[in-house]
Amino acid sequence: MSAGIMAVAGGVRRWQVPAACALVYLCAVAAQFDWQTQDNFDMIDQKFKRVRAENCELLPFPELFMPEDAVSHKPDIKEININPVLPNRTHMLYLHNLVLSRGYFYSYVIQSRYKRPTQEGKDQSELDPGMMYYFLSVVADLSSSPYINASAIYFAPNTSYSPSFTSNFNQTFPLFAPRAFRADDYNYPFHLERISTLNTFEVSDLGAFEKIRQSKNYTKEEYRINRWYYKWLPDRRQTQASKTTYTVKIRYANNTNDTYTFHGPPGEYDTYTFHGPPGEYDTNDAYTFHGPPGEYDTNDAYTFHGPLGEYDTNDTYTFHGPPGEYDTNDTYTFHGPPGEYDTNDTYTFHGPSGEYDTNDAYTFHGPPGEYDTNDAYTFHGPPAADETPGPVNWTQPYFDCGRSNKWIMGAAVPIVDLYHRHTGFRHIEYPTYTAVAVIEMDFERIDINQCPLGEGNLGPNHFADTARCKKDTTECEPLDGYGFRRGGYQCRCKPGHRLPNVVRRPYLGEVLERATSEQYRYAFHCDNIGWIQKTIVGKERLDQYTRMQHMHRHFYKNHTAHLNDSLAQPPVEDVMSLLEFMQEVKAGDCTKYHPKDLQLRGDVTYGADKQMENQARLALRLANFISAFLQVSDPDEVFSGKRLADRPLTEDQMMGEAVSLLMGDTWIWNAGIYWDRNKFFNRTLFAPFAYKEKLNTRAFKMEDLARVNKSEDVYLNKPVFRAVKARWSTNFDSLEKIWIKMLFRSHSTSDNLFLRKYTRYPDYFLAAKLEDGYWTAPYFDCGGFHPMWMITYAAPFFGWDDLKHSVEFKGMVSVSMSAENLDINQCDHDYWVANAFKNTHKCDRRSSYCVPIQGRGFWTGGYKCDCKQGYEYPFEDPITYFDGQLVEAEFLNLVKDEPTRFDYYKCRLAGADRSQISFVVLVVLLAAAGLYRRLQG
Repeated sequence: MSAGIMAVAGGVRRWQVPAACALVYLCAVAAQFDWQTQDNFDMIDQKFKRVRAENCELLPFPELFMPEDAVSHKPDIKEININPVLPNRTHMLYLHNLVLSRGYFYSYVIQSRYKRPTQEGKDQSELDPGMMYYFLSVVADLSSSPYINASAIYFAPNTSYSPSFTSNFNQTFPLFAPRAFRADDYNYPFHLERISTLNTFEVSDLGAFEKIRQSKNYTKEEYRINRWYYKWLPDRRQTQASKTTYTVKIRYANNTNDTYTFHGPPGEYDTYTFHGPPGEYDTNDAYTFHGPPGEYDTNDAYTFHGPLGEYDTNDTYTFHGPPGEYDTNDTYTFHGPPGEYDTNDTYTFHGPSGEYDTNDAYTFHGPPGEYDTNDAYTFHGPPAADETPGPVNWTQPYFDCGRSNKWIMGAAVPIVDLYHRHTGFRHIEYPTYTAVAVIEMDFERIDINQCPLGEGNLGPNHFADTARCKKDTTECEPLDGYGFRRGGYQCRCKPGHRLPNVVRRPYLGEVLERATSEQYRYAFHCDNIGWIQKTIVGKERLDQYTRMQHMHRHFYKNHTAHLNDSLAQPPVEDVMSLLEFMQEVKAGDCTKYHPKDLQLRGDVTYGADKQMENQARLALRLANFISAFLQVSDPDEVFSGKRLADRPLTEDQMMGEAVSLLMGDTWIWNAGIYWDRNKFFNRTLFAPFAYKEKLNTRAFKMEDLARVNKSEDVYLNKPVFRAVKARWSTNFDSLEKIWIKMLFRSHSTSDNLFLRKYTRYPDYFLAAKLEDGYWTAPYFDCGGFHPMWMITYAAPFFGWDDLKHSVEFKGMVSVSMSAENLDINQCDHDYWVANAFKNTHKCDRRSSYCVPIQGRGFWTGGYKCDCKQGYEYPFEDPITYFDGQLVEAEFLNLVKDEPTRFDYYKCRLAGADRSQISFVVLVVLLAAAGLYRRLQG
């Protein structure tokens, strides 16, 4: 009996006791993180993990979409030139600019057929881009940035015309939607390394499907994830004045032998049209008269003949002036003297709409026609930046079910065309949205902001106030580069507090998110600053000894500067004189300087490759597209059935690509496509160069630089072109190999459409990387189109040689930006960093360190002085650092020997804010003292 009891007891001790201990241990470990309660991030994260490729088709419709505010701080075109874009939104800004550029380009090129009417009995649809153009265009969008996940163009039903099939006149595709997405190619047979290169793209026509499978129809609700389509389509406004109008002045080269015919009004002085701002109480009334309208006139028409033109008898000029008092779209017509470009033809096409208006039409003179000198083309495009809504609509994050099977979000821009086509009656054709350009990126690569709502985080923000900072002594500051995960922030001390002496930097959010309850309770806080001073108001002049010490310390008074001609450590007096010199050079007096004085050292624009990366990627995207088209598309290729090969690139397409770079990114002042000699189809030289004269404008100009006759001015002899051509004359080993897997439609129109592989599947082309481009040193464009300090980036493009054996250099794409948009970095760098302004900050190096501040521009003071470990900010102030602009201003007062506060801008040594003693230590000390007295006695 006792033996049995002992056996049972032994059994309990052998397995139940360890199990109970393990359970208690697990509970204790889990309880360490019970302070982290569930919040909005956890709810979104659960949905993010719950939806997969295996179950996305079975889940309810709302499960495929994230909340609208799951992505905050979306780039807004109205704020781009006003407030700096946060570093964690630069890739979204590039997506914004890229899709905007695509919307403008397709609006331009689709409507350009109206300035090149039917020739030799050919169909006007032959002037449209072919299917290969669309396919390689969306591929180039992805190749320009690793952050772009997908690119597509979705046409509305029966609105896409294509010369890629032999068909009846005026026949359209029922649906057409070329879409490319980045594939995970780690297991593809042509990658033996078995690693993902991010350079393989799958592209197909989503408009090719069997008629009975309506769930594949992206215009139907059954498609489920097509909210980007309903952002702009279908367009039900069938009016002439419903789209914004843009104008491009073109000046063509006249040394060609081709001739084209266009339809327009007779006479040598063609029509000029300008639509002014809408009125207050009306929408679409039109007044035609010469002179100001009546006060309450609504539909009266007045006509009279003004002075005759110089070479004509009855020239007519149309000008849309400011609207009447109670009208929105007044039109005034009068006959007057010819305009500036009267000898040139006027063409109109439709582009994006405006920001505050939906019916404004603006006409101006753009680049001349192919065989004209100063033609003006007007087109309707997406909404402009000054209209509401703007041209770009952001989509909700959604699961790309059945396609890439990833959580993505993107932006959509409308594409405008004139409808109906080929009627012969232009008065019944009206601008309308016929397609939408959509470019998307991975949702998990977009940074979230977990900080509370405030001045820099106004919302809406679904993840607001999910940070773990202790709000009593610290405040949250977001960090970039973390994507969709916790911890993308740091906890800085609030004003009046400082970090403990054992802590070197603010508390990282990713460390705090992994802390246990005990660690969180006793750490991650800031100490109070015991003695806070009021901000210094008065100024005093420093004694000469202290003043000379400061000037010598900051290299303003350097008596040994002549010993170091290399200027590896440039004195600050050179920096200030450089900035003042750049401010002094103007357009009117730049010719008095030597050309070498108007070109600065390359290290002056340190950081341009990062700060202007978006502009460089736009140029790289266009260069990669031209490389892809020249290497993949063969105009002599013969297909089975009715399929036709794409024609070679045309002048209109290249001009549209050039001007779209300016329209897509406001930082770009000019853009050019420079073809090498005899590399463009039927042209010896060809260099479309687009530029603008104002920052925010709807008027652009373009010139074919092949018109230049002087040898020293020919673009082939320019230093940038010569440098790029010399680099890529023989060695192409560093070019990127980009693989594409293309699926085309089987027929132009059929009830049994299906996708089939391209003849070469997979295919590839060689293209440049961002690092393969060429950055110029800053220069003043004296005598050029933009008399300002500029910096240029050029990207090369390549095509097959005559034998199609290897690639060769075909030309380059360049974009130029204002150097004054750059932020100067005056903080400390290593000796080998090529920064002309390094180590020129005025922070007290003993107690503080320099941190750059974004958005201060090309001037000194773009930094802050943060206190080092063991030091504290001593003043009562809403900030905890010394602003670089204040420090620089006080230093200039010091240099001028004027009263200054410069000597007060330094941190104070941090001391203990309270004294305390342990009771145990006190007892031990008393016992030791008593023992010592006994021993002495």
